[in-house]
Amino acid sequence: MIFPDKKFWQFGKIFLIGPKKSVYNNGVYVLSYFYSSDYPQVCPLMRFVTYIYHCNVTIQGKICNDVLGKNWRPTLQLDDVLRAIDNMLLFPNAENALDSSIAAEFMIDREKYNERAMKSCKKHANKSIDDLMLAVLGNKPKEKPEKYEKLYARKKQEI
Repeated sequence: MIFPDKKFWQFGKIFLIGPKKSVYNNGVYVLSYFYSSDYPQVCPLMRFVTYIYHCNVTIQGKICNDVLGKNWRPTLQLDDVLRAIDNMLLFPNAENALDSSIAAEFMIDREKYNERAMKSCKKHANKSIDDLMLAVLGNKPKEKPEKYEKLYARKKQEI
């Protein structure tokens, strides 16, 4: 779910549900995005606000993904970036990591990596959509969260 800032279109928040078949399954992550004045020639700046244990994300939330770097094209949209992040959560790229210790763990002891990522998901990405809307956006949804989750699930199936 994408929530552009009401006053400044360049800023916004995203609620991203961890993909099924990943250690981030059912986690609800908040990301922020910013479009610079050079957009669309330059990719949006995007960060995880919610902490995530992942070799391609720093503790500050910076994301290492080719779509947000060397493979950016002005024709790409925010949906394309979100698909790339979803794919990154499913398939971490330890060869292009931002956190070398997490990357080493991913390559050497995948079971331990998965255990830590799931534990982190349960600890940091456990808020409901309702709670996040209140905390991040300052308001509750007018519709029940289940409807949002169904809409998001339907959109993910289309991808």
